[in-house]
Amino acid sequence: MRGAIVPALVLLAIRSAAQPQPEAPSEGEIQVENVEVADVASDRIRLAVYPVVVPYLDAQIDGITFFSMRLNGIPIFIPPVNEPLVLQAGQRLHLRRPLDVTIFFRDLSSLQPVIDLVRSSRLRLEGTAVFEARLSLLPAMVLRMRVARAPMRFQVEVPVSLPVNRFTREAALRILELAEPGSRVVRGKIITLIDSTESRQRIMESFGNSLLFALARYTVADANGKRYPIQSRGIAFRVEPRSYMLPRELAEPWRFDPAMGMQLKNKKLKLVDGSYELLLWPVGARLRRSGDELSADGAFSGRKRQFHLRLSSRNDSEKMVTTETGRTATIVSSLQRGSRSNLALVEFDVPPPPGSPVREIDRHPDPNGFRSLLIFRFGAGEFMDQVEPEILSLSAKVSNGRVLLDDPIDASAWGSPMISESGVVGILQEERSGILFTAAAETLRLP
Repeated sequence: MRGAIVPALVLLAIRSAAQPQPEAPSEGEIQVENVEVADVASDRIRLAVYPVVVPYLDAQIDGITFFSMRLNGIPIFIPPVNEPLVLQAGQRLHLRRPLDVTIFFRDLSSLQPVIDLVRSSRLRLEGTAVFEARLSLLPAMVLRMRVARAPMRFQVEVPVSLPVNRFTREAALRILELAEPGSRVVRGKIITLIDSTESRQRIMESFGNSLLFALARYTVADANGKRYPIQSRGIAFRVEPRSYMLPRELAEPWRFDPAMGMQLKNKKLKLVDGSYELLLWPVGARLRRSGDELSADGAFSGRKRQFHLRLSSRNDSEKMVTTETGRTATIVSSLQRGSRSNLALVEFDVPPPPGSPVREIDRHPDPNGFRSLLIFRFGAGEFMDQVEPEILSLSAKVSNGRVLLDDPIDASAWGSPMISESGVVGILQEERSGILFTAAAETLRLP
């Protein structure tokens, strides 16, 4: 949910090394050089994907986000790449680490696509990737770059290799074939086969239809009066008939960002009065008009006084020392994302979207953690044609009143309910963690 100056993304087309040059001009490409089967076990297969970035222009980016990813037709989640990259036109750049893709067999209705992958030694990878320049880059630096803000679809086919001296293809196939009969798993009230139409429908009926796609936007201006629109996105979900819970960061995004805090404190930027707006779209709503224009017609708006916000009374902050090159350090205080401060309620003053609050709450989380937590994500954000969430299955553990994910997740999922076999156990607040629902309800004084 980090703010992004609009435009504030550098996008690169993606193709495999064997594909021809794209006809349409783009900012660059990624060549997938190799995919390696890193490990095969009775409950998972782990792949290492080795991409190379080939930019067509100089750029500085802060990370890569992937969404709507499929591997041989299997829905997969690739954690975001959070490393600064300095791209030089025409020069190949290897990422420091391969992309780690783990497919848990519990999430599949059949292992046949995985068996076919190992047997054929070919892999088809498709989805969308966005190369992001975050707000940590100063506005002047961002605006000197040629940037665009739109997702880029891709589809590649690459060979798959098995590491020498670990196991043979025949051994991997035997493991997969033994695992196949037990791959269908139903636990409690939630079916974990998130790649099947039936399971998705059940999850959406129980939890997904209580979601809202949230988009917060505001404007800052520099000393010369030049304005920079900024927006953050996330998720709200229904906890009472007229109330939705969401991260407070969507209500006051500038208070959670040290880079923005430094600019405001040094008076390099100022908030434009009356520019803040929070828009909320229910699942199924149209998000874009013809001509690729964002449409607020199907959204609820705080500016129209259709709802009001009730913020957490907590103000847990942290002080950070921020600097600009060659300048004096500045101490900036910002609110903590992973805390009780980052909670708020949307309370509707008009009839809210149809539906009912989430009823299934996990008030006694398993101290041993979770092999599978379901999390929703609006990966395409404001570029969706229609509001439809992705459903992810991630492992996690519980520690000191927080739910800690084993893999990071990008801002398009922040605010999502974290769903165990027994119901909603937490609310995702940042890349790797969320607050327990019981603590969030206590903070916001929910019954």
